[in-house]
Amino acid sequence: MSCVPSPRHVAVLLEESLMAIKSQFPAGPKILLDATYGCGNFSKAILGNTKVTTKLDVFKRTRIIACDRDPKAIKLALNVESYNAHKVVPCFTKFSELYQNSPEKEVDVVMMDIGFSSMQVDQEDRGFSYLKDGPLDMRFGQYELVHELFTPSDWLRITGRKNTGEEDMKAEDVINRFSESELITIFTKVSIFHPFD
Repeated sequence: MSCVPSPRHVAVLLEESLMAIKSQFPAGPKILLDATYGCGNFSKAILGNTKVTTKLDVFKRTRIIACDRDPKAIKLALNVESYNAHKVVPCFTKFSELYQNSPEKEVDVVMMDIGFSSMQVDQEDRGFSYLKDGPLDMRFGQYELVHELFTPSDWLRITGRKNTGEEDMKAEDVINRFSESELITIFTKVSIFHPFD
């Protein structure tokens, strides 16, 4: 994932978000959980690494928990952490496991920018791009195994196939291998049981 600034990648409502946090926490929040770290534009603004017009003095003591399910985003957070070790703590997790995996159980502010980022669209191998040809992957955490979404009994019931726990299926594999009725069942089940994964 390249986080080279581009005209298309803009942290939406960055200034407004910073001002809203300042209005609620005049002395600054102690702990901020950035639940969709991505390229860290929001967190970097708080750290003073991004040009913003909002005065950032209230964030001097703010500690950031940088969460994402994309391993590439966590790697970027580790790079930021290398020169802000006391302020940034990377946390590899997905929404459904955010509380149990966060190193802090009580936070002052949670920031979430839901959806895929322009960097994921720019990388054709991620499978999100509508601009470039590439494999249909569409996993935020590309290295996650498909068995994390379904239990073995789900697989037997839904597909009649056994899940070995080793098969790393992409969206392309599911679309091309499964029947229409299996796909309907899977999409229905995922939307009901995994709405924020």
